[in-house]
Amino acid sequence: MELASSMQPIAEHITIITRDKRPYSAVFGEVVGRMIQQRIIGKHKNITFRSCDIVRQLNGDAENKVTEVITLKKASIPCEVVVFCIGGIPATEFLLNPYRLRSWGIDQRPTKSLPLNVTAKGFIPVNEFMQTSDPDVLAAGDIAKIPLNASVSQFAVVGHWGMAEKMGRLAAMAAMDKKESILDSVPFFWTVVAGVSIRYAICI
Repeated sequence: MELASSMQPIAEHITIITRDKRPYSAVFGEVVGRMIQQRIIGKHKNITFRSCDIVRQLNGDAENKVTEVITLKKASIPCEVVVFCIGGIPATEFLLNPYRLRSWGIDQRPTKSLPLNVTAKGFIPVNEFMQTSDPDVLAAGDIAKIPLNASVSQFAVVGHWGMAEKMGRLAAMAAMDKKESILDSVPFFWTVVAGVSIRYAICI
């Protein structure tokens, strides 16, 4: 949404294709999602939404330039540029197979520290002091699955630079044997869409 809002002054038209009914509805809920959508449409007349749909196919011309998007619902959308926002995948695969490091030019033999415990989605569970399954190895940032009292499931992956910065500081403290807990931290999120600042701190 931020990208569409910032690109609208230079784009003739922008179509946002989303599998959700409303933007941010999974995070903020239906009411806030609808408000954000109405704000975007109301302020930016060259932005439209195709909700509850996904991209199925891209078509191009003889010069290999994209010219059309076909959605799962068989909508045809002419275009010149396509931007995919697909999220992130933790770069932790090497922890599952340390021999793979050699294929990256890193001459490192497996140690007792590898492989570490890694979730099915590639995140590294840590304790409240950012220690992994090997207490001598610490993890922080987007790859870390941290324990939080504010989380319904007691654990969370928080993809926000502010929390990553805090995790890094706590990991450094633990490395110096001056441990501080992350348990009582409150996850937060902020963004600016169509001129509206959105901020929240909430249980997840």
